Amino acid sequence: MERKNFIFLIENRIMIRYVLALTTLCFVFFSCSKDDSSSDEPEVLSNDKEIISFTLTLNNESVQGTIDENSKTINFNVVGATINALVPQITFSESATIFPLATSSQDFNNPVRYTITAENGSTNSYFVVVENRAVSEDNKISAFAMDLTGTVIEADIDQETKLITLNTGTFDIASIVPTISIPEYATISPGLEVQQDFNKPVSYTVTAENGDEATYRVVVNAPTIDRIATTFRTNPALLYTGSELIIEGFFLNMERPNATLYLTDGNDKYPLEIDEVFAYDAGQNRQINTLYAIVPDNVPTYDAYYISYEDDYFNITTSSTENLVDVVAEDVPNPTATNQSSYGFSDKLIITGENLPDMIAIPANGSIYLIESNNNYDLEVNDARTELKLTLDKDYLFYGSREEPKRIDMLGPNRRLGKPIEVQFH
Repeated sequence: MERKNFIFLIENRIMIRYVLALTTLCFVFFSCSKDDSSSDEPEVLSNDKEIISFTLTLNNESVQGTIDENSKTINFNVVGATINALVPQITFSESATIFPLATSSQDFNNPVRYTITAENGSTNSYFVVVENRAVSEDNKISAFAMDLTGTVIEADIDQETKLITLNTGTFDIASIVPTISIPEYATISPGLEVQQDFNKPVSYTVTAENGDEATYRVVVNAPTIDRIATTFRTNPALLYTGSELIIEGFFLNMERPNATLYLTDGNDKYPLEIDEVFAYDAGQNRQINTLYAIVPDNVPTYDAYYISYEDDYFNITTSSTENLVDVVAEDVPNPTATNQSSYGFSDKLIITGENLPDMIAIPANGSIYLIESNNNYDLEVNDARTELKLTLDKDYLFYGSREEPKRIDMLGPNRRLGKPIEVQFH
């Protein structure tokens, strides 16, 4: 019995040792098998090498560039930015590296190349291109036109004075939307679609992209004084107070609010009394006005008056020495009455008044006849110069005279024009 138990114990020990040995052998086998498998598989490195985002601070704002993977460019379009020393903000593939470093400052006035190197050593290059347009300073009106019922009229533009002028004649210009050309990046006030009344000057302010402003003044049908004259063309025009002055020009519209013609010496001005106004079509959308004005009695003697025109919108003054007016206010010829109401051939014309001159002018058949005491005429003036006599015995003084009034002008030295008197011829 004891021998059987002893044999059983030995067999159990042998079995236990066998199991332990087998377990150890399996562990070693599997350990070796695992080590052999790991050494056969190579390590895989990343191929990622992309720039995901690229941001620059431009004009104090963060601006993200547009990435074009096809052309490998990163594009910016900015205006007036300082780009010679910028540090970008770059997001790129996690396992990659970048050169130049994202933290380094760059001059973007020229394209900058960034190279991304992947973990596996492959590379990808991007070019950062910053289109930095200069801020526009242009604030000029380059063209101005009006379409008036199908007729397009272009304006003249003086860029130095910022004056825009055009003539539209008799077209209605009370509610017009003009066509105006301004720079691409500029703005204009009033706006391009705003209707305007161009019977008066209109101002437009053009603001350049950089903020610079230019104000233009649009003047349509601007009044101008072309010439002045008297019955007898002299330079300067020689007049007494109370005589008639002829003023001719374009668009001298006396119906405009507070329209007035003046004689001016540069300091003081004296309103002229408008007697008659005639208007003519001069073509090219212009209107000629001829005005007959009377020099008031209160105008002082002065040999170099200019003419000025003013209304609520315009103020112009002649500047040419060819349009001077010489006025005398002393000893003014002043005819006051005649001896008859009507005159025929051979009648005696007697004019009474003050400061009557030695010469008069009588119009007949489109001509003006200068009459003074000589072999042709028996004109006489008394010593007090209060009475003038003339025998009307010349046929040509009655050409076309069929009960028509005639204005007889009084002429002083050098044919200075004085006050007229009207008589009836038959």
